[in-house]
Amino acid sequence: HASARRVLGADSLETHLSTLALTTLHCQLALGQLGVTYVKAAQQRKNRLLLAGGGAAGGPPQLSAADFGRHALRFMAVVGLPYLAQRTAVESINAHLERTFLHRLTYSLSVQLVLADGESLAATA
Repeated sequence: HASARRVLGADSLETHLSTLALTTLHCQLALGQLGVTYVKAAQQRKNRLLLAGGGAAGGPPQLSAADFGRHALRFMAVVGLPYLAQRTAVESINAHLERTFLHRLTYSLSVQLVLADGESLAATA
């Protein structure tokens, strides 16, 4: 943190870090809620599988295999694929912001090293 503060400057570092922290928090909370919703829906699908197999007592099937297949396809269309798309999008946003922060830090460090002494400035002129 101290090294990054020297390279970027205190104000710039605080701005970048607070933006990164807020975005990461927002993304992780959204992914957590999304994960809970997915787990609940997946548990309902697994409960239907028990019905297709005759329930916990092992009696006659209360749900046909074809009906379970339709429920499984509906689960993938309504829950699985949207979960995958949302998770990918949110994680991509968070990763992009992290890469942007690291790029700015690296760029600032490079510029400071090149412009650190007068000889470097004279060579570029």
